[in-house]
Amino acid sequence: MELETYKEQLVKIKSTKAVFAGKIMIWLFAALAAAAFFMLALRITPFLMLLSAGILYLAYKLCNTMNIEYEYLCVNGSFDVDKIVNKASRKNVLSFDLKDVESIERWADDKAQKVQNLKVHQCTDDLQNAWVFTVKANKKGRCKAVISPNDEMKRLMKRFLAPSVARSFSSDS
Repeated sequence: MELETYKEQLVKIKSTKAVFAGKIMIWLFAALAAAAFFMLALRITPFLMLLSAGILYLAYKLCNTMNIEYEYLCVNGSFDVDKIVNKASRKNVLSFDLKDVESIERWADDKAQKVQNLKVHQCTDDLQNAWVFTVKANKKGRCKAVISPNDEMKRLMKRFLAPSVARSFSSDS
């Protein structure tokens, strides 16, 4: 009797300068719009004060959607990727059985980057250590998943991959 295998890995997406600039632009626009509505509210109607508060709340929510993490979860040969936004909401991006993986290539390989009319799910920003899985996902059909599992996750995943596919997925390269 084999014990259940379970491993999860959290991959935080690093905030870039563009994301930081976007947040500043959102807050700048929201502050200007809220101030304008507040000034109008003093002269016209108090309802516009609610609108200015709503604009600031919307800016807060919009900036929080830029805090993204991915969670890789491997349970008994089933692999799930969830997108976590601001540590508050979770959405399943991709689910597949590791035995259904057709091929695995390093992201640096030229043929791995050729899409060939397949949907690509990029679930990492660490492309130096990324792997491209061509899979037949449970609900999404045939697609490519770009992920960067750590060595421990790779060792577990290799146990469930087809031998011909597992050879190209080494934990030391």
